[in-house]
Amino acid sequence: MKRDLSPMTLVTLAIAGAGLAASTWFLSFVHIPVLASSGCGVLPAIWAHGPRIVSFLVPAVLGFAVSLWAEKRFSRGFRDDRWSEGDLASIRRLLTRPFWIWSGLILVIVSLLFVITDKHMKGGSLIYLLTLPSQTVGRLRQVIAPPAPRNTVLDWGSVQPIQSQHWGAPRT
Repeated sequence: MKRDLSPMTLVTLAIAGAGLAASTWFLSFVHIPVLASSGCGVLPAIWAHGPRIVSFLVPAVLGFAVSLWAEKRFSRGFRDDRWSEGDLASIRRLLTRPFWIWSGLILVIVSLLFVITDKHMKGGSLIYLLTLPSQTVGRLRQVIAPPAPRNTVLDWGSVQPIQSQHWGAPRT
């Protein structure tokens, strides 16, 4: 028996998953020991840096997977009209709060300050991870936004050619 999750649960899972994936940026500033290895090559290097690899990959992969899964289920449910307007009203209120814009800006500013002040630039290459929660909220906002009215495009088949009585005549 497949249990249908509420839209609020799916939105919460999508944002929490993105937050979990974004948390890997903060792990770049945590000292994670390198294990002793005997030998050179790829396998000993993987063994020596195993705790680092696991501590970065597990939250990143798990966060991405949960976020994308929940976002896809939410957009499919919204597209199929599974939920009433009452269910979606609280989600619209949640996603349109200015908190999401400010939190995204604050996280980017914090990351820039860390990169500027850190002499080894540990987290510089992972700065994009901090924008994941804001990007997820933006995509969810696009899903629930009413469709934009189509612009009336000029029908080029009904346009008459431009004609002028003065083409080629000298200026006076």
